[in-house]
Amino acid sequence: MTIMTDRIGNVTRQRYEQLVTQAKDLIAQVAHAQFSLGDMASEIEPMRAVDSDDEQLLRGRIYGHDTDEPARVPAAPTPNW
Repeated sequence: MTIMTDRIGNVTRQRYEQLVTQAKDLIAQVAHAQFSLGDMASEIEPMRAVDSDDEQLLRGRIYGHDTDEPARVPAAPTPNW
């Protein structure tokens, strides 16, 4: 004889459905935030075509104009949230 329960784990089936719905909403919010941040970042620093004059200029900014050594960039401070 199989016993049917209205519980999943320690919660009722109804509460389980609520939690799943809330979790899906949070995941959608995070995905939206990530894409929004990416859009903002691409507005600040648009992607460039590979092997274009802009890429050569970018390489100069990163590696220093006459050297193959990477430019030394100080680490950004860590936010204290």
